[in-house]
Amino acid sequence: MSAFSKQSYSKPWRRSMFEVTLCPPAQTAGSRSLPYSGALAKPAPAVAVDPQAAGAPASSTAAAKPNTGLEIALPDGRVLEFANAEALRLPILRGELPRAATVKLLGASSGGGQATKSAAPAKIRTLEEWAKSNEKLRPLYAPVWAVTLKGAVWGFIVVAILKTLDSTVMFFRINPLVGLLFLWLGALMGSPKWKKQILYAGIFLLFAARNAIDFGALFGVIQSLFGAWFGVFVFAAVFGVGAGMPIGTVTGAIRARRARCAPDRQGEGMKPAIWGFAVPAIAFAGAAIVYWRIVMPYFIKEMSQ
Repeated sequence: MSAFSKQSYSKPWRRSMFEVTLCPPAQTAGSRSLPYSGALAKPAPAVAVDPQAAGAPASSTAAAKPNTGLEIALPDGRVLEFANAEALRLPILRGELPRAATVKLLGASSGGGQATKSAAPAKIRTLEEWAKSNEKLRPLYAPVWAVTLKGAVWGFIVVAILKTLDSTVMFFRINPLVGLLFLWLGALMGSPKWKKQILYAGIFLLFAARNAIDFGALFGVIQSLFGAWFGVFVFAAVFGVGAGMPIGTVTGAIRARRARCAPDRQGEGMKPAIWGFAVPAIAFAGAAIVYWRIVMPYFIKEMSQ
């Protein structure tokens, strides 16, 4: 009977709510690999490397698109090369790559496209440490923390969009030209490669509306709009990330019960709970104190003058 044909699952109920998963427990001596034969496709091919022949040129048939390769050194002395991080996923799930294996990054060549060893000394880390810093492989070793980080990112994006819409409506109510300048500054700061075109469009807009603009106060208006954009990002960082991380942590804890993880992964401990609940709570409390102790008294003082 094949080792991947039949095996019953047990539910390792652990102490923390963040460790209640159906991810397989750590393997011990004599244990078998996780049976995912029905769900997994054929694993990505790995090329064994002879240390003595590591400097030999690669054959032309192995040429591929330029990419950053990975060199995995197993505890038994074997060395494997993979094209990218995605190629490690199936071997990790099948238990073929232990978490104690070491990872070394390989640089991409400028000519034939075959990954070659970089001239700069590469930092060697264990597979588990490196995978936790990689977005594609992080769920295999830290399923809850991976969703917590995604919640932080999506929380920032959603709150930033909502706050931008709110500020845009406010500026258009004050003056449509100020609202257009606000959107223009945002596009100018956020555009990756169209900055010149956006800058020229803004100059044309100011020239077209020159009769309705007080150019003496224009610099102060633009400076205030920069401050408004800074406020948007701060607001999204505090309230968006602060709201997204707890939601992501709860979602990750629920999804981790059915997650497919590395068979020898270790528990995440209290890291998701601390960063997912305690840190956002402290950030919310700090923001509230700053708002009521500094921001509100400043506005009241300015309005009373």
